[in-house]
Amino acid sequence: MPRERLPVSRFGPTWSTSRGYIRRMLRPVALALELDALGAAFVVVGSTAAMLRGVDVRPADLDVVVEPVDVAAFGAAVRALGGSVSDARLLRCRDVHVDTAWGPLDVFVSACPSDRPVRVGEQHVRVAA
Repeated sequence: MPRERLPVSRFGPTWSTSRGYIRRMLRPVALALELDALGAAFVVVGSTAAMLRGVDVRPADLDVVVEPVDVAAFGAAVRALGGSVSDARLLRCRDVHVDTAWGPLDVFVSACPSDRPVRVGEQHVRVAA
């Protein structure tokens, strides 16, 4: 896909593609966008959430909360991105670290905190309020 370099934003250097997705930026944000594009339901928490709300931090990983009823779809999305985790492990452990092709991911399975949508490129990501 042809890439057009866009200016550096608070989310890091970005490129657009013909599909309209942001493809290169801080890896935790890119990972959240990819999971969202694959239909995973989650809320971003931790330092990535703080950054998406405007705090000047550079997160090293993506932390998300997933409702137990959404684990199957979330697990499928993680596996599509190269992560090795079973739905049973997510439900049993409820606090799981997964390495994906897009970077490290920490998954917390519980009721999601209150959130608000944050627009990143052409997508909206649910971010803890």
